[in-house]
Amino acid sequence: MTEPVTLKGGGRTPTDATPLLRTEVYGTTGVGKSTFAATFPSPLWIVNFDRSWAPIIEQMPSECEIHYLEIPVDSDMLIKGIAADHLLSFDKFIKEAASSDAGGTFILDGADVWWDTVKAAKLPDSDDLRDYYIPNTYANSRYRRMCTLPMHFVAVAASRNKWEGKTKESTTQESEGFKHRLRWITSQVRIFSPEMRITTPLIPSQDSKLGRTFYGYVSLAKERPSIEGTVEPSLTYLTLYRKIYRKNPPDAAQCWLPVWSEE
Repeated sequence: MTEPVTLKGGGRTPTDATPLLRTEVYGTTGVGKSTFAATFPSPLWIVNFDRSWAPIIEQMPSECEIHYLEIPVDSDMLIKGIAADHLLSFDKFIKEAASSDAGGTFILDGADVWWDTVKAAKLPDSDDLRDYYIPNTYANSRYRRMCTLPMHFVAVAASRNKWEGKTKESTTQESEGFKHRLRWITSQVRIFSPEMRITTPLIPSQDSKLGRTFYGYVSLAKERPSIEGTVEPSLTYLTLYRKIYRKNPPDAAQCWLPVWSEE
């Protein structure tokens, strides 16, 4: 297990009047979910149950303060004792974030894998569905803690197709993870790219869709329901904040913008 580290510079404290986003972002592998999360205000408190953030962090300016805890993703992490140790590190990291008064953002990357870890650590060895009370109670309390920190919160999760019945998948996507999490989330977006290729051209130079574009579909916005179902190109924290609150965020100077952003 990687010890949490502080990687880069310092941040500013946002004003007390700054609305805080509680956002879940979901999508297929490699579409830019973590990059979207990285556009939220610094300092970033990142607990990562997914792939390494090293390629993203390398692009970010030195002024961004980053506290980073990486939980190794392998088969051993779902052994009860190892999973329990991972949750102890996770809880310690939340406490450290709670002690900060610098604002910023808490990011849970791989929220669906985190939920698998919770189940591995907390479920008794039985088939009684009532045993889910223990992992559900733990997960609910931790979402409450993360979403009541004095900073923004972003959960990053994988997506899947919803099932219309026992044997038929629909074309509608949903996020994976702890099923009661949306009681704490105030906005939810799906990141997608039309150039995600399952197949490739026989002759690549004849491909008319060079490069990739990124879009954010707003599937939930409790604080401004009228924007639900809208699509925003190159979605970042700044554009999501403006869509919801119809004004510029006071902590905009603490944000990093990736190269694909149109800001």
